[in-house]
Formats: sequence, C-alpha cells, structure tokens
Amino acid sequence: MSKKRKINYSTRKLNTLKKALNSANETIEVLNNPKNFDRLTESIKQYNTNRLLSIKGFENA
Repeated sequence: MSKKRKINYSTRKLNTLKKALNSANETIEVLNNPKNFDRLTESIKQYNTNRLLSIKGFENA
C-alpha cells in the first residue's frame, strides 16, 4: 500500500522532501509550487532515480 504525503514548499525544505522520498511507491502531492519548480523537479528526479514514485504536479515537468 502506498503512502500519501502532502508537501507544502512554503514551509518545507528540499531536505525534508528527500526524507519523504525514502519510501518507494510513495505519492507526493505538490502544494504551492515554488518559483524554482524546474530546478526542484530536477533535484527530485536525480535523488529519486531508482525509486517508484508518483508525484502529482510533476508529471509534465
């Protein structure tokens, strides 16, 4: 069973997001997309290369 976790970028840092990505098959729902959306998306992709992850709000990035 996959977990669902909401990440609010106005109050959380990328390190917190990386901790959230430690579990495979975890769904991250993006709230309040940051201005550095592209850079953050790339960071997530690099960090999460070997994991199965569905990130709502990042599908088209």
